[in-house]
Amino acid sequence: MTAVFLIVSIVLALALWIRPPSIYIGNVQTTVENGSAIQQTSNGIQVNLGVNISVSNPNYFSVDFKKIEAEIFYPIQNTPVGGGQANNIVFKSNSQTNFTFPFALNYNSTADPGGAIILDLAQKCGVTPGSTKSNINVNYSITLGIRILLVTISPVISNQFSFPCPLQASDISKFLNGGAL
Repeated sequence: MTAVFLIVSIVLALALWIRPPSIYIGNVQTTVENGSAIQQTSNGIQVNLGVNISVSNPNYFSVDFKKIEAEIFYPIQNTPVGGGQANNIVFKSNSQTNFTFPFALNYNSTADPGGAIILDLAQKCGVTPGSTKSNINVNYSITLGIRILLVTISPVISNQFSFPCPLQASDISKFLNGGAL
């Protein structure tokens, strides 16, 4: 019993010196993959995106992420529209780590039978008559696979972000003119 008490006391004492890392999340930007940032598919569009993240870890120990996985949902009926994943990210002790988290926004006309999402995208991209370009708002859910000793825990963070519409009329016109609507 004394040994258990001693171990718990040591762990709690060390926890007192844990400081939260400083995290800077940059703006969402298009990234080139397979020669293009925007790719047409047979029934949709894929927009390759990335966000620059900078983490300063002031602690005396490294933080090891086995996996960071994001799911993206369009606010209309919370429709899944993409995601991304990064593996084996390590934030070393007393250092700053910079990396780009890759993800993709995937519009699929079969997941949008009423055409509400493509019409909203067209309005936010300034494609429909009388509309002006504005930010696209999406919800996200990030699952962090944090490795602590031999165990991986997976907390989930959910929130919303917005970014300027990267699409042009030529990217979505086939879905507006008889494709999805």
